[in-house]
Amino acid sequence: MNDVLYRLYNITKDLRHLVLAQIFVKPCFLGLLAIKANSLSNLDVNTHIPIVIGRQMRYEVIGHPLYKEIATFFMDMVNSSHTYATGGTSINELWYDPKRLLEL
Repeated sequence: MNDVLYRLYNITKDLRHLVLAQIFVKPCFLGLLAIKANSLSNLDVNTHIPIVIGRQMRYEVIGHPLYKEIATFFMDMVNSSHTYATGGTSINELWYDPKRLLEL
């Protein structure tokens, strides 16, 4: 939803869209990504990927480099340690620490 609202703001320049997009920010998740902490274990994949996509759109609309850094770190982390040969990034829609997969 935040991605759509940032796109609307970009088209309309209506600040209400920008403010509303902030409601869909999850600081407890994005804050950890901002400090480059691997915080994906046991998080729902389908819930968190759109949050990062929205942050990337905020970067594209607003231009603040932190939002690009968050999205880049997230993608590097997912691609380096959470992607399987099948192309999926999760097990039952949850990310797991690959070091702990043997315990499951």
